[in-house]
Amino acid sequence: MEKVNKQSFLLWLLKNVRVLPKLFKLTGRLLKDPRVKFLPKLALVGSLIYVIWPFDILPDFIMPLVGELDDLAILYLGVRYFFASVPPAVLKEHTEAIQRGE
Repeated sequence: MEKVNKQSFLLWLLKNVRVLPKLFKLTGRLLKDPRVKFLPKLALVGSLIYVIWPFDILPDFIMPLVGELDDLAILYLGVRYFFASVPPAVLKEHTEAIQRGE
């Protein structure tokens, strides 16, 4: 396994943080697109609501680290399911439109 040093991790983080605005824009466009099915949209929105909702399956105060990890796991699964469910042609269309600045 390759050892990751702090400097390379920070460079990776900075490079990927710049992508976040485009990712948020892409997500918003896909949520509005009628060609994306309702269930993936519901999964994404539901996972976001779960993260900000004050009540958890595993409360943060009972199991401090595990309580936060379940939030991240549910958010990850919701985002992953959403993007995996988007038809590739629709994803490509919106990605190219964002790259063109539309």
